[in-house]
Amino acid sequence: MNSEEITLVTDAFPVLEQYLDVIVDVPLQALPADMALTDGVDYVWRGKADEPIPQRGSVVLVVWARRRCMGVVLGLLPAPRYNAAKVQPAVLLPALVGYCLPEPVLKLSHFACQYYHRGIGEVLLPTISAALPAPKRPKARPAAALLDASTALVDASTDRTVPPAHTLRVPAATAEQAAVGAELSASVQFAVHLLYGVTGSGKTEVYFARAAQALAAGKQVLLLVPEIVLVPAMMARVKRALPHASVVALHSDIAPAQRRKNWAACLAGQVNVVVGTRLAVFAPLAKLGLVVVDEEHDPSYKQQEGVRYCARNLAVVRGQLDDCPVVLGSATPSLETWLKAREGKYRSHRMSQRAKASALPDWAQISLTEYPTNTGLSAPAIEALADTLARGEQSLVFLNRRGYAPVLTCTACGWASECGNCTSHMALHRLRGAWKLVCHHCAVQAFPPKVCPDCGNAQLEPEGQGTQAIEQTLHEAIPAARIERLDSDVTRKAGQGKRIAQAMSDRELDILVGTQMTAKGHDFPALSTVVVVGCDGALFSPDYRGVERLFALLTQVSGRAGRAGLPGTVYLQTRQPTHPLFAALLQPSVDDFYAALLAERQQAGLPPYGYQAVLRASHAQLESALTWLARVKRDLPLVDHPAVRVFSPVPMLMPKVATKFRAQLLFESDSRAALHALLNHAVPQMVAQSKGLRAADAGYGVVWHLEVDPSEM
Repeated sequence: MNSEEITLVTDAFPVLEQYLDVIVDVPLQALPADMALTDGVDYVWRGKADEPIPQRGSVVLVVWARRRCMGVVLGLLPAPRYNAAKVQPAVLLPALVGYCLPEPVLKLSHFACQYYHRGIGEVLLPTISAALPAPKRPKARPAAALLDASTALVDASTDRTVPPAHTLRVPAATAEQAAVGAELSASVQFAVHLLYGVTGSGKTEVYFARAAQALAAGKQVLLLVPEIVLVPAMMARVKRALPHASVVALHSDIAPAQRRKNWAACLAGQVNVVVGTRLAVFAPLAKLGLVVVDEEHDPSYKQQEGVRYCARNLAVVRGQLDDCPVVLGSATPSLETWLKAREGKYRSHRMSQRAKASALPDWAQISLTEYPTNTGLSAPAIEALADTLARGEQSLVFLNRRGYAPVLTCTACGWASECGNCTSHMALHRLRGAWKLVCHHCAVQAFPPKVCPDCGNAQLEPEGQGTQAIEQTLHEAIPAARIERLDSDVTRKAGQGKRIAQAMSDRELDILVGTQMTAKGHDFPALSTVVVVGCDGALFSPDYRGVERLFALLTQVSGRAGRAGLPGTVYLQTRQPTHPLFAALLQPSVDDFYAALLAERQQAGLPPYGYQAVLRASHAQLESALTWLARVKRDLPLVDHPAVRVFSPVPMLMPKVATKFRAQLLFESDSRAALHALLNHAVPQMVAQSKGLRAADAGYGVVWHLEVDPSEM
């Protein structure tokens, strides 16, 4: 930006005046009481007669609460709706003049704000403001804006047509791939397709074949993956399969300058394919012809902060708004998706054979009651890993727990390393050569005590194992093996995740130890053995989705083995060998297992047969959070909404996180419409109640959020 101010109002030339309805990223609690969630804020645009008037979807610069921020024009107003004297000016960004967000993106934001009961600006603006340069604060008065017209985010001289991308380079299709591809090719308008294929069946190649058809028709493709770590590999595969396509990535971990460039290229119509995570569902693609949600079952598609939206569900709405097919791919569909396919609401396509003439891996259970271990790895597991090394093949040891040990304990009195900020234990880590206690919830770190703080005993021992301990055990048990670890501790250093995955692909490693980021999206041809450690705890999860998610995770992990013709074996260490989940893993079809889970859900009235929302509150005092929630429940007109059950407020399973106590109020109903009817009444009431509390009131200072379709309970 240059240093010259562009003044919005001058006497040097006549100006036109147009009032705008502008959406800005305003917290729900900051909205005026009489303002609907779908409303914008009144602003005025003043420009010369030959300047384009901002249209619906235009990006503008505005001032809100004395700070400069981005906004999007929702519509034009004949006159201000509120006090005209308080209406502030808006400025069109010169680099984006003539470009408007596509109508489906605006409608998707409108839908999401109503469904998740948040302001429309909270839904849309975070996906835009992070993709544009941060506006500078006003120097003198809000009417002055610093803009650099020469900083072109979009090259206005570039042809806005999507470049041609007809070439498809994928291996010859199998009979199953060809059959499913033909079925998908016949669908050019909105329909939801479940691509239900075993791991290694070639679902991705089917995506690409259908994408090539969309590109040949002059359309664009949106391909969602659940996690950032999977984007580089998917980008590389897209570029190999569609070498003439213009492909960009959209996710929160891209460098700001590159993210601005990618977003602007989408807006200008210079992109064929977008590969991204949750936020990419709002990508400004005007000619969308196909939406793909890979690993659609993955809980990472649910946003866990800000607006708690589910990107998979919004992707279905996006396809409906753009009138294009939506493909949901998974080897282990979510129960919601599986039920819709069974009921005929979604079109189901089965792929039961692997694409590379390889069989699915065998499962072998290792009973820890028969082969007990203090190191996390039983003798049969270590023997299987050593045999795999002797054959010149690779192995994966899977443990979904990072660090060295989940807790440090005293052998004399039972003291455990607890976090002072959270109701949880601090895990033992080895960080940069030093032992540290780390809380995985608030991230606080401390050096381990030399003696027990309670009894003075000097014998403090780690209890349980994390990936660091498993890596150390392997180095000691199989010293000839080349071993690396892949978890979030390792990937904090830029490029490490990509380096390790490439080393595994290039057969420079023998054993990879990792968490769930190793379970999906990777294709290691020489990997034939998988050992699963520490999965029993999830069998008794208090979350009713625990068994479903463990089944999906273990299926994905097993799919890493034997993908290139090698015989694969998955060794499952467990103390619960007779659990129905493990029996389901051994079956070629999981329909009976899914049907049993659905029967349990139906009997209990749980999703997908029931609908939920949860109101969560946090405060420095637990009693204040509970009191505020109790007041919310007391003031609800429950008599007018008999179809909704509202439970009493209770502390959350982990009541304290980062010094704040947390409680929740659960809403349930057999009717989605009835649930939202009550929430439509409850949300304005909660906003008003928060504003009305005084410092002396119980519950003053409470921080709350509403989550519709909660992913965890």
